[in-house]
Amino acid sequence: MPKHLTLCLCTLLLACGSLAPGSTAAEPSAWGRDGQHHRVMQLTGRSVIAETMDLGEPGLSVGDAIVISDDLFQDSEKVGVHGGTCTVVRVGAVLLHCVVTFTLPDGQITTQGLVTPERAEEQIAVTGGTGIYTTAQGALTVFEEGEGQSRYTFDLLLSPSR
Repeated sequence: MPKHLTLCLCTLLLACGSLAPGSTAAEPSAWGRDGQHHRVMQLTGRSVIAETMDLGEPGLSVGDAIVISDDLFQDSEKVGVHGGTCTVVRVGAVLLHCVVTFTLPDGQITTQGLVTPERAEEQIAVTGGTGIYTTAQGALTVFEEGEGQSRYTFDLLLSPSR
């Protein structure tokens, strides 16, 4: 695989979800309008799997995919894993569509969005979840810290269960 493609995909993997070791914090929750519960949660982690599938023409092409999985940490304690895929949707100015699921002790959080590999920070949508995250909506900010490590900040709105 060409060096540029490898660098691009490695950067993408970092932007999509490798986590960095170090301390993290979950801020206290607050109740918002319409009974929605606001919660900010920070996680760190380390890349476990980052496999590239060159599916189209040799080299970077539309449809190529990256399979990723990280271990997730909070306050240096492993609290879960995430896994997902990113698919190349544009080649000139590389753009990927990523779908990643985070598994935590109280449920799963699903995310998806378009990612530009050159950026150190990306924000993607929280699309739902399971367990206490069943009604989750909001945003996930991913900050790439380098060497297969990133920081995840979830800004969640959780509605009361019906």
